[in-house]
Amino acid sequence: MSGRRSQDKGKRAERGFATLGRSCGFDEARRAAQLQAHGGFGADVIGFPGLHVEVKNQENLNIWAALRQADEGRQPGELAVVAFTRNRHPFYIATLAEPFLQIYKGAYAPSDHS
Repeated sequence: MSGRRSQDKGKRAERGFATLGRSCGFDEARRAAQLQAHGGFGADVIGFPGLHVEVKNQENLNIWAALRQADEGRQPGELAVVAFTRNRHPFYIATLAEPFLQIYKGAYAPSDHS
């Protein structure tokens, strides 16, 4: 795929993930292209507090390289997340297991209602 088409594909994926985020209640989710255009080294999509989100749209993703990129770009206290898809497929998320399980536990902790 040519460089320009690949960039456009990446932008579409970033917009798509931001749209998904807004539909799930993250009203501030949006592409961070303006930061990157000025030489910034930031997340692809912002508006997810505490997360550094890298978005990938590749048929054959090197998940280890993507996770390393997300980890290297995150700020202290942020959880590195890779949101990935391929053509005509839904998004998936990859991140460290332990922080994910802590978040999940907090969101779905058993209630004390007997």
